Amino acid sequence: MQSFYYRNASSKMVILRCIGPESFFREKVMLPYEDFVWDCPVDSRVDIWSYGLAGAELVDSIEAAQLVSA
Repeated sequence: MQSFYYRNASSKMVILRCIGPESFFREKVMLPYEDFVWDCPVDSRVDIWSYGLAGAELVDSIEAAQLVSA
């Protein structure tokens, strides 16, 4: 496990979903401009979801390794 950092730079609430090996799952509702630091396996994927007119939509999908916290 390693620490990762994400900042919701948008003016909307988003849902951060971290999905990793061995059934690892972490979900966090983030307010606009909120910072979040969490631990997860290095080879996890982070999906950022938001809500639009048609419902939930995937905004971004990021490899957790790109979000390593200093």
